[in-house]
Amino acid sequence: AVVRRAPVQQLGFLPVSLTAAGIADPVLGVLPPRFDALFGNSYVFDVPTTGVELATTPRASQAFRLGERAWAVQFHPEARRDQVLEWFKDETSLPKPLLELARELDEGIEQWHEHGRALCNAFLRAAL
Repeated sequence: AVVRRAPVQQLGFLPVSLTAAGIADPVLGVLPPRFDALFGNSYVFDVPTTGVELATTPRASQAFRLGERAWAVQFHPEARRDQVLEWFKDETSLPKPLLELARELDEGIEQWHEHGRALCNAFLRAAL
């Protein structure tokens, strides 16, 4: 499928919705139907023709599954606060100031880590 540069960089916490397939999915289905996900990217993708779309934002697909054992997510369930700030410390043209991103991370990273752990555990259960 096609991957291309996004019109606007996705940075910080953005609202994501699971599709019906996402809600029923053994991995992404452990997340709430709507949640704020941590982003740090400048690309969007088309879901492969044999893929199943699992999560979206108003602008783009955010997760899909291929077959029964391969998942792809656009957001960062693995990221820590300091890691995210390090990614962007030298960027000169961010969609929000780095201090604003740091405050956003302080407010949301704990909940995000809970979601990330749930997602990781669900993936490990599905992969066995």
